[in-house]
Amino acid sequence: MAGECHDKAEDAYRALPKGTLIKSDNPHAMILDQAYFDRFSPVAVEQLALGGLHLAAVLNETLAVDK
Repeated sequence: MAGECHDKAEDAYRALPKGTLIKSDNPHAMILDQAYFDRFSPVAVEQLALGGLHLAAVLNETLAVDK
């Protein structure tokens, strides 16, 4: 599962368009185009949901009263 998550992150990184640089403290900041957003927004939502489930499982195990 961790490998799959890493692969998805690499895919998203490799697909970064040459965006319009914006003034920011982050020298890598850019405005992403709509095509990139449409392609990777569902991936980001899925990965955040999976991370939330993992966190819930860890908290449930850690805070379980009847260990």
